[in-house]
Amino acid sequence: MKLTLKKVISKIVRLLFVMMFAIATTSGSTLLLSASSSAIAAPTISTISDLAKQADSKAKTNLDTVSGAGTSDRLEGKAKKLAGTVQGKVEEVSGIAKQKAAQAQGKVKEDIGRTKGAIEQKLDETDESTSNLIDNVKDFFKG
Repeated sequence: MKLTLKKVISKIVRLLFVMMFAIATTSGSTLLLSASSSAIAAPTISTISDLAKQADSKAKTNLDTVSGAGTSDRLEGKAKKLAGTVQGKVEEVSGIAKQKAAQAQGKVKEDIGRTKGAIEQKLDETDESTSNLIDNVKDFFKG
């Protein structure tokens, strides 16, 4: 099955929606109520990080309880797998773009070389024609 970037993104969106729905339906708002009032008044990065870890842990536990053991790990694995696929596709597209850019640069360089050669040839022809004209004018007035 060939995955296009659009299909991969669609799968990730669906997976994230399922995970968000599972978290929303199983965790409720008890996590925020259990936080200390100082954390709510002036949250720090570590407090927010701790809250996020708690929410993640609770959501995984609730999801596994509702949907069966290992569900959260399977979903997380699928998300990471899809993220890797997306990253691979992005790198593939980026590589193709870099290849096309290098080819275009090469073609431009070739065209510049051909143009320089053609200009030099025309200058040489012009110099030769000018010399021949001067010689003909000299010969005309000598003879």
